Formats: sequence, C-alpha cells, structure tokens
Amino acid sequence: MKIRLKFSKFGTMKYIGHLDMLRYFQKAFRRGNVPMKYSEGFNPHPIMSFASPLGVGVTSEGEYMDIETKVDVDLEQIIEDINEQMVEGTKVLSAKVLDDHTKKAMAAVSCAKYVIYLKKEAKVLDGIDLKEKVLEFYENQDEIVVLKKTKKGEKEINIKPFIFLFEGKRFCEADFLKDLVVDIKDEQFCCKNDDPVFLLQVSTGSNDNIKPELVLKAFYSFLGLDIEPNIHIHRVELYQGEKDNFLSLGA
Repeated sequence: MKIRLKFSKFGTMKYIGHLDMLRYFQKAFRRGNVPMKYSEGFNPHPIMSFASPLGVGVTSEGEYMDIETKVDVDLEQIIEDINEQMVEGTKVLSAKVLDDHTKKAMAAVSCAKYVIYLKKEAKVLDGIDLKEKVLEFYENQDEIVVLKKTKKGEKEINIKPFIFLFEGKRFCEADFLKDLVVDIKDEQFCCKNDDPVFLLQVSTGSNDNIKPELVLKAFYSFLGLDIEPNIHIHRVELYQGEKDNFLSLGA
C-alpha cells in the first residue's frame, strides 16, 4: 500500500537536518508498529522518500513523505500511531493512499510556497512602501538577474521565470497569515503591526530549484541594501504541475 504523509516541522526540530529526519521517522514507524515494506538486497531498508529536503533552520507545515506498507492500513489509525511517537515540533497532519501510477513526491514536486519574516533586529525596511517596491521589483522588471552558486561555480541567471508569486506586506495587512497551521510567531520574529512579511512561491525540485533567500537577497539589492537579509523562512506548501495549474502534493 502506497501512502503519502503530510507533516509539519517547527520549534527546535527546525535544527534537525535531512538525514537525521529520515532516521527519526524510521524509528517512529518502528515504535508505532507501522507495517513498513522493506527494500530487497543485502541492506534492506524501509521504503520511504521525502518530497523536497528542508533546509536547517526552516520551519514548515507543508512537508511530504511517501511510504509503502506490507499490508493495507487504516489511515486515521496510522496517523495516530505515528504521532504518538513524535516529539514536540513534528506532527503528521494528513495521509492519503496513492495508486500505482502516481509519481513519487520527490519526482512530482515543482513549486514551493513560503512565508518569510524579518527578525526583529532587522529594521532596514522601516519607512519603505513594501507594496510599491515589490511591484517595481517583481512585476515591472523583465529580468531579475542574480549570481547563483552551482556545483561548477557561480553564474548569472535570470530567476524571474522561476518566481510565481511575490508579495510584501506589513504584518497587520498580511491576510495570508491567518491560514497558517503552525504558529511560528514567537519572540524572535516580527510581531508588530508595521513589521514586514513576505509571501513567496518559487520553482522547487530537481530542476530550477530557487531558494527563497536568493529572492530576498535580490530584492535587497534592488533597494540598494548591500547586506544579507536577516530572515526566518516558513514553508507553507509543496505543489506539483506547471504554472497556472499547480496542485498541492496532498490533493
């Protein structure tokens, strides 16, 4: 039975790296008596894969993992069994059965949505009309050229085609915050009415993977700010499909 799990990662768990998260879930499945299917060969391991590794320090409420079980299971029961083994900071939010023709989440993911907060000490955007400047940066430019690091070095690329949505608002105006599942607004991050917050949707996956930090750095450069953005990143959702027809991996 092929199953897609959606889970959240927040709090101190945001500091746990990808490989450690893999081992963490393997232990949770074992302790929760999930009847995992194992690979064949000399070193059998549970059949499971993440959609898109999450960077250390990034929180999320839109992470996905595909697993296979040896027998059919009750989805509500498997969510309960796994969550009983979880520590604070991770929680399975939903599960769905996949048919044999469904692409693995890792191969299907094409887009990610993020909410980005500036940390409290980052006052560099005070007095700036965010809506106007984001419009000038994203909508009114034909190209957004940045220097991106690759395995072969650094090269200039135009990231405009890989940014599908970019909004900047003050905290009191950010209506997209009300739909968040995870409350990430603590004493470290912005919480005042006039603090800036961004909504960003970018290309993600094995091809054309754009990190949100790169977009914010380009925006800062556009504003004439020669400093690294001091930000916290929260991933809201992962999508499959193409622009204008994105579907949640959990759809």
